[in-house]
Amino acid sequence: MTSLLSLLLSQLSPSQFTPPQYIYGGLGGMFGILLSHPLDTIKTHIQTGKSLSAFKPSITNLYRGITVPLIGVGIEKAIVFGTYNYALEKTNCIPLSGAIAGLSASLIVSPYERLKILKQSSQSFKISPLYILNPQFMFKGLGVTFTREVPGFAIYFSVYEHLKYTTYTQHNKEITGLSSFIYGGVSGLTAWIFIYPQDKIKTIIQSNTHSNTHSNTQSNIHNTKNVNSIVNIVKNMYSTYGITYFYKGFSWAAGRAMLLHSGTFYMVGLLNKE
Repeated sequence: MTSLLSLLLSQLSPSQFTPPQYIYGGLGGMFGILLSHPLDTIKTHIQTGKSLSAFKPSITNLYRGITVPLIGVGIEKAIVFGTYNYALEKTNCIPLSGAIAGLSASLIVSPYERLKILKQSSQSFKISPLYILNPQFMFKGLGVTFTREVPGFAIYFSVYEHLKYTTYTQHNKEITGLSSFIYGGVSGLTAWIFIYPQDKIKTIIQSNTHSNTHSNTQSNIHNTKNVNSIVNIVKNMYSTYGITYFYKGFSWAAGRAMLLHSGTFYMVGLLNKE
């Protein structure tokens, strides 16, 4: 995987980048985060095995930990949209270009979501240089992040481009801001239908530290000794709760995905018209 990523990145010469798409993607991602972060906080709360009834929906709690994703998603979406547009020029293949964008972005997504999830799931967690300077700590969950980001963005861009083509491009029309907002939401939702189980597993892995085990859960799924193995997590989830547990909390994730990607595509489309 590392050698494949190195090969891909070596082909993306900085001199060939299209800077506006990186900037537009970054601003779009930040706008999407402002819309969607409250639902993301609730999603994380549920995925880490906590009761929704125990959550106090104040502005402070809903926007807890927003600094990390605001910066992280901005960087992620800058990489995603910039890499996608460049790869599309070279390959003329939307799914492949989306997959390459997801592969490239995973190296940013994994560490920032590690901090975001820990911040959202524990009021006592404090971001420390000791954590940030520890690659083993920061990149915990990288493997499962690849399994979410690569297919996720392949689906994401394929759905958006298909909707845009069938309703606007083939009729020689320019897409409207409202359509960009709606199509972005549909694209994000469609992708998350397929990748939510991976996200749930990733959240369990990344929410755990040696000093932060979730003893209030009803099973041993979240225990430290089990969260280092994706296979163990899947087995425990399935044997304890059944297949439906893989989609527990999906309604919150779906709402979050629609708001995030609606906002992202709306802002990117708006900036592209300037």
